[in-house]
Amino acid sequence: MNHNPSFKIYNASAGSGKTYTLVQEFLLILLANSDVNTFSQLLAITFTNKAANEMKSRIIQKLQELSGSGCDSAEIAFYAKKSNLETHQVHQRADKILTNILHNYGLFAVSTIDKFNLRLMRAFSQDLGLSINFDVEMDTKQMLSESVDLLFTELHDNQKLADILADIAIDNLSNNERWDISADMVNQSSELLKDKFIEQMQLLQKLSLEEFNDFRNKAKKKFFKARNTIYEAADKTLELIDALGLDYNDFKYKSSGSMLKYFEQVASGDIKKFSSRQQKMFDDETYLTNNQVDFVQIHTQIQAAYQVIETQIPDYVLWGKINKKINALTVINEIEKQFNALKNENNILLLSEFNKIISDNIKDQPIPFIYEKIGNRYNHYFIDEFQDTSTLQWQNLKPLVQNAHAENQTVMIVGDPKQSIY
Repeated sequence: MNHNPSFKIYNASAGSGKTYTLVQEFLLILLANSDVNTFSQLLAITFTNKAANEMKSRIIQKLQELSGSGCDSAEIAFYAKKSNLETHQVHQRADKILTNILHNYGLFAVSTIDKFNLRLMRAFSQDLGLSINFDVEMDTKQMLSESVDLLFTELHDNQKLADILADIAIDNLSNNERWDISADMVNQSSELLKDKFIEQMQLLQKLSLEEFNDFRNKAKKKFFKARNTIYEAADKTLELIDALGLDYNDFKYKSSGSMLKYFEQVASGDIKKFSSRQQKMFDDETYLTNNQVDFVQIHTQIQAAYQVIETQIPDYVLWGKINKKINALTVINEIEKQFNALKNENNILLLSEFNKIISDNIKDQPIPFIYEKIGNRYNHYFIDEFQDTSTLQWQNLKPLVQNAHAENQTVMIVGDPKQSIY
């Protein structure tokens, strides 16, 4: 753990006792203060309802143990020493804190970051020009599904879009994929509309449907060019092997990782580089077991073919991945138009939109004003699963955290960089 008295960073992997540590730090602040209302000045944030409920439960449970005889003497001694209290004072204070929390449970601020953002949104709804009775929709996919359905119902008024969607469906059929593209459009759009792609999506809004479709056609051509070049190289090699009358028995490892097997796999669509074993056989020129064949002829062909395949694989992989996402991307602006119309019609805000709205509107507000709006002042912050915090989420929390740090209050951040999703 890296820390000074007020700022602590706890690098913790799964199973390392991070929840135990968070609860312990939380309780030490409560016990060290004679004011039993101190709990209302602590904000603990995590990223799932399950984790938030678990933390609340552990805090309540530990206070119960400390107020009675549920803790062993060593643990009581630990809390007494850290809080500068006598043992009996730990019992008394824990009991008072527990009673006060239970009587004022709404001030017990252990929640998900989404719930905290919703609280900010509600507090600033008038300043943001939002209806005070807006509804919150957590199921983005359901909303997107309705938006895609609306898009399809309006195709008779938009021939250009109808032609593009028909072209996409035909492409899917030619690639042995389902012709009904609506499910893929919903899944891919829900990914693109996450707040980590907000800046990129704002840039995409400047592009027209025609520009998107031109890029889709370009991506398709580049992918097929790379794939067909690879196929031709593999087919040419297999034709030579066949012309020389060779089969698995003439190659080392036969049908299990031989050079012949590699080119068969590539020709059938399993495009990849040599395995380490195949690369070694190639470098050592030991992949043939038939000494009667013209090795120079076949090695020259394999060398030339693999050079082509290795050169084309980056384009094949890149444009292949783009092609998997390009269909939804091509019509993303059209989907978003329907999406926004649906939200406005039903007075709905998405949970995923909160971070952006808050960031745009209250990041420059003075800290006292923010506290005044939410009706409480937090002096101590505990942020769990910090590796799952997006840039926007952190920007929204940053002013409050910086203020607490500047006033030498507690800021504790817990996370595992190895599990970061951003």
